[in-house]
Amino acid sequence: MGCIITSTTVEGRTAIVLLRTLVTYLCCAAVVIQAKPKPLLANGGGSAATAAAAAQEDSASSWWTTDETELEPALGRNRNTLESISRNWQKYEPDALKRVFLRNATVTCNDGSRSGYYLRRHSGSKIWLMMLEGGWYCYDDVSCASRWSHTRSLMTSKAWPLHHQATGIMSGDPDENPVFWRANIIYVPYCSSDVWTGTSQRGNGQKYAFMGSLILQEIIKELLPKGLLKARKLLLAGSSAGATGVLLNVDSLSDLLRSSGSKAKVRGLVDSGWFLDSEPFSTTACVDPRHCSPAVTLKKGVELWKSQIPSQCGDFYREDASSCFYGSKLYAFLKTPVFIFQWLYDEAQMMASNVFVPRTKAQGAYVQSMRDDMVRSLENVSAVFAPSCVGHIVLTEKRWAAYSIGQVTFGQALQCWWDGSNEANNAEQSSSLEPNSLNDNNLMLSDQAVPQCDRAKLRRCRRRQKRQRKLNVKLGGLTGRKQCRCRRSSNVPNHQRRSRATSTLASDQVTGRSRRFTGQIHFHHTWQHHPDLCNHHLIDDCRLPNCSAQCPKNYDTFSGKPIDFEQMLRNAGVRSRNPIKDIFL
Repeated sequence: MGCIITSTTVEGRTAIVLLRTLVTYLCCAAVVIQAKPKPLLANGGGSAATAAAAAQEDSASSWWTTDETELEPALGRNRNTLESISRNWQKYEPDALKRVFLRNATVTCNDGSRSGYYLRRHSGSKIWLMMLEGGWYCYDDVSCASRWSHTRSLMTSKAWPLHHQATGIMSGDPDENPVFWRANIIYVPYCSSDVWTGTSQRGNGQKYAFMGSLILQEIIKELLPKGLLKARKLLLAGSSAGATGVLLNVDSLSDLLRSSGSKAKVRGLVDSGWFLDSEPFSTTACVDPRHCSPAVTLKKGVELWKSQIPSQCGDFYREDASSCFYGSKLYAFLKTPVFIFQWLYDEAQMMASNVFVPRTKAQGAYVQSMRDDMVRSLENVSAVFAPSCVGHIVLTEKRWAAYSIGQVTFGQALQCWWDGSNEANNAEQSSSLEPNSLNDNNLMLSDQAVPQCDRAKLRRCRRRQKRQRKLNVKLGGLTGRKQCRCRRSSNVPNHQRRSRATSTLASDQVTGRSRRFTGQIHFHHTWQHHPDLCNHHLIDDCRLPNCSAQCPKNYDTFSGKPIDFEQMLRNAGVRSRNPIKDIFL
């Protein structure tokens, strides 16, 4: 007897998918009940047959409450309809990631529970994205006890669900995730409270383990034989504390892959983790770590966690290793290319500085100076997207790729950088490289390194590039953009042709880049390595918070409803017709 379900499939509609799965389950459950054999009572076999039937029934229902990793032997012996639904439900829900606990039980969360990750494979893809969750940190017995009482989910894995519903940059929907929807996704929940740097075990009087760095290393080792070894690219991404963890781990994980025999190109994506080492507006009793100056708490944390710091940065800041937690100080030591997304008015930075909601002119002036410091710290970053908005974290939002500066969206800038074959973290890195070098850290391509070709061959190459760009726009990425392997045969040197083209294009808006970008040190890098003139160095020049209608909404403390920043100031007691201008100008 079969079980056939028909329904209209609406792509991207989770409710329809779940309803279809539920109806399928109920229908097939009825089939199993109807088809269940009656117990045999003849010849004294009643008790054995009844026990066998009961065992089969228990096996059929145990998938609902038992970890699937413990059911593999049973699934191999008894693949009934219900078990097939359990194992294959991810086919109906493209955003579902499956929980996997680490085999190494000695690498744990804070409370000693098993650490792990969530995984979704995309058949045939050699692109991997590893996303680190954020959630601040704790740095001593008092702060960790408070964290255990109020946010226990960030210190243990005991309540992790079997599946994780991915959103934003981890989504499998190309409309929501136009850049990485076909990537293999690894989501790593944050349960170590150490900004992903710890190597400290429990015991010897220490109540909690801090093993964030070791957790990441174990995940890489376990995934190598599962396809990561043959990966073409790996993006290590993170938000908030997870983003700072990207800065602190991207080089060591890249080295680990290379030492394991992988040829994967590793890059980092930092979302709202570029914190400033600045004095707070005012000092208060340090009860909640989120309202404490990181300059004090990180020093304590580094010792408690036994943090693993990038060696070059640690050697340079030997007297204070916590300095390496600030992007502006660590960035110069990074070898692996990273892309920085940072709100210029970051809520976590404002909260740590005790000006979460500015109410006075003095607080507004402090926030503006903090914004200016943020801009200066990002000026020499090769790949950056910094809107003038009040916010914190973007990668898990459904419209993460749609935020724009000028006419360039975050998704377009990220795609431009991801497809580029010659990226480095800053322009100064190129000055120490050989002019004929063609590796991923070089920003200067020499004419001698590129062979000449006739016009017909060059036209064919450029037509292929044009078709490839159209395909990227239509499908959302991961197809790459290859440069022509030859240059036009001409008596005019390449650098002169670039100069003429640059001066012509500087006066126009080309793919959303306005005149103000052409004077920046990254303009020539953009022209040399991105023939379609896409741009991945964008810092908003608006000097007021939330001056764009597309900025994310804040949420009212009491109603939970979204409100704009101006209304948030009024709710905080600012009496003015235009509170933003009155406070910030």
